[in-house]
Amino acid sequence: MCHFFLLPIEQANEKPSCVIMNLVIEMVFSADEIRALIQRIVSDSELQTEFRRALLPDDEYNLIKLVRELTVNVAGLSVSVEELARAQKRTEQRLEELAEAQKRTD
Repeated sequence: MCHFFLLPIEQANEKPSCVIMNLVIEMVFSADEIRALIQRIVSDSELQTEFRRALLPDDEYNLIKLVRELTVNVAGLSVSVEELARAQKRTEQRLEELAEAQKRTD
């Protein structure tokens, strides 16, 4: 079983540890346990979200969500621009046809 403890950085000792946001995480993990944990996180999107939420400050966590939303919005805008370009070509073609028709009636 894996255990970890969050301690203020000044209470850190010689055990393997990782500093996150001025807290020391003292870890008792085997390499296999770490690989298993990573594999589980990778395979479970809900768990990924929980880990991101726990590890990232609010600004960085929200930035991930904003980038995803922005990506969707940009894709939608690209489609709209393509549709507008096609409509513009149709309008230009129609104007040319009207100009030719007007020349014939003059």
